[in-house]
Amino acid sequence: MKQEETVPPNRLDARACTSTYVIFCGMFGFLFALGILIGIRPGGDPTVTLASAAAFILSILWVRAFHLVIADGVISYRSLFGRTRSISATNIGKAATELNLRSGFRPPMQLIIYPMNANEDRPIRINMKVFSREDLARVFDFLGPKLKSSRRISLVSDDSV
Repeated sequence: MKQEETVPPNRLDARACTSTYVIFCGMFGFLFALGILIGIRPGGDPTVTLASAAAFILSILWVRAFHLVIADGVISYRSLFGRTRSISATNIGKAATELNLRSGFRPPMQLIIYPMNANEDRPIRINMKVFSREDLARVFDFLGPKLKSSRRISLVSDDSV
């Protein structure tokens, strides 16, 4: 008999959801396909193919970089550049969701976790768009009363999880 590995209910190990992969791989996969078509034509430029292949591979690696873990009362988040930030539940001052459509460098929908001592530590900004609704619901449950805003997940509606 094969033993099934069970995940404790208070543990979350979340990666980017399937729809995120489909969107990014679809966009850059299309460009890669065009790059192949341009590169294989007589007199075509293989650098276009190589550049589109690099963009496709980098998009997959970018999506794969996102990782969110909740274990033993600590939430850890790894983003694009492989930098992991962690905070324990006892050190969380508050958390809030934020819609940010103006800044090109910050996620449009983010969960911001503020530490109790805001003078010493910077807040953790979690890109909510890459994770599934189920994973975000578990994160919101973990934050509990420290979540000071709505459980907003969608840009177009105020869906609560």
